[in-house]
Amino acid sequence: KQFVISTGGASIDNLKKVYKVFKSKNRNFSFLHCVSEYPTGLEHSNLIRIKTLKKEFPDIDIGFSTHEPPEEDSLVPYAISMGAKIVEKHVGVETSEWPLNKYSCNPSQIEKLFVELNRLGLATHGKAKDDSVEKTSLNSLKRGVFLKRSVKKGSKLTEEDLYYAMPVLDGGLSTAH
Repeated sequence: KQFVISTGGASIDNLKKVYKVFKSKNRNFSFLHCVSEYPTGLEHSNLIRIKTLKKEFPDIDIGFSTHEPPEEDSLVPYAISMGAKIVEKHVGVETSEWPLNKYSCNPSQIEKLFVELNRLGLATHGKAKDDSVEKTSLNSLKRGVFLKRSVKKGSKLTEEDLYYAMPVLDGGLSTAH
């Protein structure tokens, strides 16, 4: 089993000690960047620490334990784009007896986050089946050179004989070549 270790309040020097202990015991573990402030203000989130942890501990997974207010846009997609592989987010169901705290999502808020993460995954890892769609699109943006009138083979062309238009059509010469 993998140990998931939150780094809230821990210095890099302390994390190096934890790292050495777990490595010496051949344990499977990861560190989660965490700010132990509930909720965490945007200006205190320090997401750049994810990259610092990845650089300092390149052979383990680095993740993100987040406590931002759920009514704000989630920082999870940003953390993932910075290399976080694991995410920990508090989720709860409010009752008449127990209100949600200021850093936990309700089920609809966490569902919205999953939609955003799926969108991020498609945007970062999705690709066209082939490049013909992109080539077609690019061709529609290329300017072509066309004749304004019929000319005889071997005639000398002048600027007055030509016009430029988008897109390049059959029989036109692309100015992109």
